[in-house]
Amino acid sequence: MIAREWHGWTTPENADAYETFLRETVIPTTEARGIPGYAGVQVLRRAISPDEVEFKTIFYFANLAAVKAFAGDAYETAYIPDGARALLKRFAPRATHYEVAVRVDQARGHMSHLTCDAELRHYISANLREFAIHSSAVAAGKRAAAVALTVVHVAEAPAISGIPFEAGWENQAALLL
Repeated sequence: MIAREWHGWTTPENADAYETFLRETVIPTTEARGIPGYAGVQVLRRAISPDEVEFKTIFYFANLAAVKAFAGDAYETAYIPDGARALLKRFAPRATHYEVAVRVDQARGHMSHLTCDAELRHYISANLREFAIHSSAVAAGKRAAAVALTVVHVAEAPAISGIPFEAGWENQAALLL
């Protein structure tokens, strides 16, 4: 597996807009391309000074051919999508690629510390969109647990614990986390 790491910096005023751009434009566009070997992405964010917020994106690919399908033959050159330049203060001109030596992900569906009690089941039973609308009535800790549990269940199967999930809700669930 190959990890493609890239850094961009923005102002605190543009940081939320840039994160939204990544979440709502860059990531869905990348996923919609259906690149064979694309294995996901992480977006990391930190304030490094009162004037600057750093973003690090780490895209995962099965192999170098998948990286090239994403970025082209000049794959070490940074890919800066339209719209990003206006939000970024500066950015690394090149992406760095690593062979992933060790990666440990929590097994899907094995979040034993989370439970779905009757109250939570009530709020997520119709569908995740309704849950998002009504979740303000659920205590913050329970809401976070329900969203995490929902993500796992939606990704694992269309119906678990008597909760009728609709296909395709995993992206919306991830946005709520």
